[in-house]
Amino acid sequence: MRWSVLLSLLAVGHLSGAAAGIAPAAELRTNPRVAAALVAGWDAGDGRFPVIVHLAASAEARAPLAPEGTGADRLRQEAVAETIAAELVVLSPLLDHGEITSVQPFLLQPAFAATVTRRALLELVDRPEIVEIEPNLRFTAHTAEGLEMIGANRLHDLGWFGDGTAVAIIDTGIDPLHPTLGGLPLPNPKVVRGLDTADLDDDPTDCNGHGTAVASIAAGTSYQWSPQLRFFGGVAPEARILAYKASPDADCGSFPLSAVVVAIEDALLHRSGDGYQLAAINLSFGGGAFAGPCDRFATSYANAVTAATEAGVTIVASSGNEGRLTAIAAPACVGEVLSVASVWDTDSGWVGYSFCLDPACASRCDDSFRPAGAVTCYSNSSPVLDLLAPSEYLRAARANGQTIEFGGTSGAAAYATGAVALLRQAVPELEPAALRQLLQLSGDPTLDPRTGLVRPRINLERSLAAVGRIHASDASGMNIPVGTGTPTVSTVDVDQAGIIGSVRVLLEVIHPEPERLEIALVAPTGTRSRLHHHGPGSIPASGGDPHSDGVWGLFPDELEPVDSLGVFSGQPAAGTWRLELLDGGPAAPGGELARLVGWALSIDSAEPPPTPTTTTVVVPVVAHGHGAHGAVWRSDVRIFNPSPDTTAPARLYFVPSSEDGTQVFRQSELVLPQHTVVELPDVVERRFAGAAARGSLILETAAPNLVVTSRTFTGDETSGSYGQFIGSVAPPNLTAYGQPPLVIGELGTGADVRTNLGLTEVAGASATVTVVRFNGDTGATVGAPAVFTVAPFSNLQVPLASLPAAAPAYAIVTVSAGAGRITAYASLVDNHTGDAVFIPAVRPPPVDRLMVPVVARHPGREATRWRSSLQVVNLGQAAVTLDLQLRPRMGSPSSAGSAAVTVQPGRALAVADVVRELFGLDQAVGSLQINVVQGPATIVATSRTFNVTADGTYGQGVPAVASGVGPAAVISHVDATSSLRTNLGLCEVAGSTVRVRCTIRDAHGRQLGQPLILDPGPFELVQVDDVFAAAGASPTHNCRIELTRVSGTGDFVGYASVVDALTGDAICVPAISQSQ
Repeated sequence: MRWSVLLSLLAVGHLSGAAAGIAPAAELRTNPRVAAALVAGWDAGDGRFPVIVHLAASAEARAPLAPEGTGADRLRQEAVAETIAAELVVLSPLLDHGEITSVQPFLLQPAFAATVTRRALLELVDRPEIVEIEPNLRFTAHTAEGLEMIGANRLHDLGWFGDGTAVAIIDTGIDPLHPTLGGLPLPNPKVVRGLDTADLDDDPTDCNGHGTAVASIAAGTSYQWSPQLRFFGGVAPEARILAYKASPDADCGSFPLSAVVVAIEDALLHRSGDGYQLAAINLSFGGGAFAGPCDRFATSYANAVTAATEAGVTIVASSGNEGRLTAIAAPACVGEVLSVASVWDTDSGWVGYSFCLDPACASRCDDSFRPAGAVTCYSNSSPVLDLLAPSEYLRAARANGQTIEFGGTSGAAAYATGAVALLRQAVPELEPAALRQLLQLSGDPTLDPRTGLVRPRINLERSLAAVGRIHASDASGMNIPVGTGTPTVSTVDVDQAGIIGSVRVLLEVIHPEPERLEIALVAPTGTRSRLHHHGPGSIPASGGDPHSDGVWGLFPDELEPVDSLGVFSGQPAAGTWRLELLDGGPAAPGGELARLVGWALSIDSAEPPPTPTTTTVVVPVVAHGHGAHGAVWRSDVRIFNPSPDTTAPARLYFVPSSEDGTQVFRQSELVLPQHTVVELPDVVERRFAGAAARGSLILETAAPNLVVTSRTFTGDETSGSYGQFIGSVAPPNLTAYGQPPLVIGELGTGADVRTNLGLTEVAGASATVTVVRFNGDTGATVGAPAVFTVAPFSNLQVPLASLPAAAPAYAIVTVSAGAGRITAYASLVDNHTGDAVFIPAVRPPPVDRLMVPVVARHPGREATRWRSSLQVVNLGQAAVTLDLQLRPRMGSPSSAGSAAVTVQPGRALAVADVVRELFGLDQAVGSLQINVVQGPATIVATSRTFNVTADGTYGQGVPAVASGVGPAAVISHVDATSSLRTNLGLCEVAGSTVRVRCTIRDAHGRQLGQPLILDPGPFELVQVDDVFAAAGASPTHNCRIELTRVSGTGDFVGYASVVDALTGDAICVPAISQSQ
């Protein structure tokens, strides 16, 4: 700015028409140009107001900047200076009389900061040349071990240290004499520019050390004081530094908004220098609390950020250290700012102190014994938070040539700033929006268990590798007009070769009423997917500062698209992709901010399922389509990652029934956060666009011990549903050529039940399978053996004809040729209700005892009548005598029962009503022991507990077990909603006593209610009806129950009976051992 011109104009100026009258205070209160905070201060009787005054100006004063400095910079700067100078001339009487003081003109926007009296504020409101008056807010500081965590060391190994780039550190100043920051007075080879925009001088000497530490993390050089004391250097040790002191000496640690904005503008005007191009500006401070984008909260910030984006410079800001779960600070909340929260860069161990969450330390949090990579307890978070970076514990430079332990989100932001510099050196063409979205889409997904949000932790090695498959739009900050009838269009040109496997979309839209919006993604082929269609926004109100809503997040990981992104699978990736946004209106009165901040595509090329490993998980069948008798089947899948500290990427494959899965498949990328249950409702339709009515599901990941469950059902939430539980395939339930066969222990009896036989291949090779059915009454085969060829990774399902005279039946499944591995099942469907029971095939070992944890003959809710059936098949060569023992559930007045039954070889014991037919009881609920009287025998037992109605039956399959799942187990797929309730069952199976703690947790591992302590006796069942109510837990969707042995020598099995409240139908979800 030409200060001499400004001063000369002030010397001769006068306030034209100042006596014409002062606007009444009422006008100030209702004037939309005056910020609400100023009105509140007026009403509170404040005498002076720190403000920023925005002026109407010519187009030249708002001309866009360019990444490379051009003459447009000078023209814009001159137009801004002339606009401000002309207004200050008019205001000179108020300046002369001290009504306006501390004037600080801005450099790249027509605005100035000042402190004004009440009289001056009224005068300003009366000026038509003034378009907005906002408070000059004050913000506070957010107070070499993380280099490996973010992958900076790998970029260093490739020769990228930030050379040719620069970062601007706007903070409390800098100590340029520190050996990591040049070690010489300004300017020096490291710190090439310094300015104090708070005290308005050229001395940016650090007033409290915060800025020195931040600068060293971002771009400090390595220095070794002694063999024992060394600073390893910053993330971009060869980047230059522009240092700005935006905190006044008189109040060090606070940051006036005007000082920050002027510092940003000065950095932009010096973005190109001798041997450097400015890559990023670091702001490790902030204030306020915003759930959503805060672009309208501080116009000065938003204007400065827009200018930076135009100039090709990324602004990085810390999210804040108040431990907020639904809001981050300004300026981190501005849409185009890269907002950063912090994680531990090493295991925290015992911290020994608490973190203060407010200046008075009235609120604290403890972060002891947190694993490396865990989100710090003090980090602010919200749906618009962009990134995570390490901070605790780190060592940084300290003024006067020392080092200091440093942390907070301030340190995390500095890591991100250095990361931007490295990427800009490695990929110079990256624009700020593209770089921000690249970091987000390539980071290591990390769960914040406080909020359930998954956010990416910087991984520069992955970012560099992902450049070719992550495609960001160049059009940022695009306004969305209202009511035009024509969509706003933004495009991305993709030059990625190959066929699409899966697509993810990162979308950032600010909008006051997302219900007015239609947003669609259109592929180069013209294929469309509606991402958002008049639905609610994705940013919940936090109850804090004025709320901004929008559609902000990652499809389909965080946000569910209206149409599956699977529609793009199998199409070419290359070409021009379109994002269409249509606002149907009407607009709200008083103006509003509706803007596309940015969007990006992550496209993974189609790759067939790889050879399975020990961590591959297969669900034998999932569905979305019509079945017999008018049924419409859908499958909901849930995946529990039990790891306490590792979030795992995964790829999900769907192979249509009867297809060769090495050639025909659909794929979708997943993130499996640690200790979290990921829900995939109607998985075939929503993830794979209904590619087929039925098929197999394959989960490829390196994460061990995943628990994958599914419910395939017919019906809906309005009329109720009937369904069957289908778990993942366990190794004992597989067979291959030359291995012992599988046995399907029950095939259904009677004309009211139809049976489907299913075969699924899991090894990626074809197999010839022979299925032989047997009459359980006679042991004779039924018809000729059926021979099927099952394609790699494919599911084959066929209906089976009923046996004559409703005889019990079973089947033996053998792989007779081929390299494939097979699992098998039967689905028994009631022809009247449509309810189904899934009977998995097993490869039974000889046993002394089997346990059915629950059988019943008992009235239930809503006039239901529960019964239990049993079928036991003797697969041995000799007759087997079974000792059957019914033990009533704990607290039941029912009598115990016993029965002895002999089953001939090859035959089946089939009982339609166990309690009545075997034990002669009219009513009982309890466990059933099946004891082999004379040594081990090879037997298979199946049981179904069902409700009998005049219109058919519905119920749940209850697996018989040979051993327990203790000392620790988990039951996933648990719900308590208006349409579903859950009962918990626990049965001791080893003949001893055991005490078990049962803890309900939500999808993200947060405890619900209080743990229950259950104490079953030997072989005893304890059932807790409506377990959520019993635990004092609020009804919650998508939960799990953790079972932990507290004492005793017994073992246990557990189950959840999840009951549809409308139909009464239930699925039995077994507990899975977590004791590996």
